[in-house]
Amino acid sequence: MLNEAVFHKGIALLMAAYPDYECSSATVDVYRERFCRLTDQEFEAAVYRHIDTCKWFPKISELLGAVQSLLPSAIDVWTQLIAAAEAGQQPEMDEATKKAMDFIGGWEQFSITSYDDLRFIFKAFREAYLEAQDRETGSQAQISTRTVPQLEG
Repeated sequence: MLNEAVFHKGIALLMAAYPDYECSSATVDVYRERFCRLTDQEFEAAVYRHIDTCKWFPKISELLGAVQSLLPSAIDVWTQLIAAAEAGQQPEMDEATKKAMDFIGGWEQFSITSYDDLRFIFKAFREAYLEAQDRETGSQAQISTRTVPQLEG
């Protein structure tokens, strides 16, 4: 999804902003591979955010973290979905929201579920939404119950 010209412009900006860092062609190749799933806007926003807030050339994880911080949280999306259901209008949904909505039974089921019962399915929605976001951006999973190790004994 990431346009090659946008990628090169972003890398050039980073190299200009951090002239003490020598970026090898192998490093650029690894960055290109890891960021290929991002949109042009996500990559540009991550580059500018990093330049505005950090002292050193970014690691891949720092730029992916910047992308994650720009995405709406599961609770923000949930609130928008509830408002749309109350208005009787199915909203436009990004891929992560569609996947999470399908996981909990789809829009039709969601829109007829009572408000009291919605609180019981939010956890499943949140987990599916975060997992779908992680897959879209290629970043590490955010902290959630799916990443907590189980104690034995």
